[in-house]
Amino acid sequence: SDGHLRGYASYDDEAVAAIIEKHGADAPLQRLTEGGYIAFTVDQGQHAERYQGIVELSGATLAECTHAYFRNSEQLETGIKVAATRSSTDVWRAAALMVQRLAYAGGETIQPGFSEDEYDEGWRTAVILMSSCTASELLDETLIPESLLYRLFHETGVRVYPEQGVIAKCRCSTEKV
Repeated sequence: SDGHLRGYASYDDEAVAAIIEKHGADAPLQRLTEGGYIAFTVDQGQHAERYQGIVELSGATLAECTHAYFRNSEQLETGIKVAATRSSTDVWRAAALMVQRLAYAGGETIQPGFSEDEYDEGWRTAVILMSSCTASELLDETLIPESLLYRLFHETGVRVYPEQGVIAKCRCSTEKV
C-alpha cells in the first residue's frame, strides 16, 4: 500500500552462460534454476494480517510459475506477460503486464448491466489482448505505460490511476541473505 517492495535474486553468470550456450537463449526456467520456489508476501498494512504464498518453480517460464501461484495460492484467474533483456551496456531491463479477473457480482460489475456470459467473454477478450503484447513493446523505453494500455485495450476503455512509485524497502542485507 505504501509502494514498498523487497526482493532478492541472484545467479551465477558462468553457469547461466553455459546453460544458454548448450540450450539456447530460450532455455527453460528449470534448466536455469534447477528447481526452487517462488514466494509472494503480501502486506496490506497495519490493519490486516501479512500472508505469504509459496509455490514450486514448476513452469517453463517465470510467467508460468506466477500463473501457478495465482491459481494455487490466490485462486484468482490471472494473466501475466513478462519480458526481460540485458542491454549492450550490461544493464537489465524488465517489465510485466498483468490482468486479473474480478469476481462477477451481478449488476455491480465494473460495467453495470453485463450478464455473466458477457462478463466471461470480457475476461477472455482481456487475456487475448494482453497476450498480443510483445516483449519489445513491454521493454520499449519510449512507450509510456498509458500508451501501451490504450493500444491494447482502447475498445473496452482504459482508466489510468495516478502513478504510485515503488520503493526498495528490504530489511535484509546481501550478507544476511
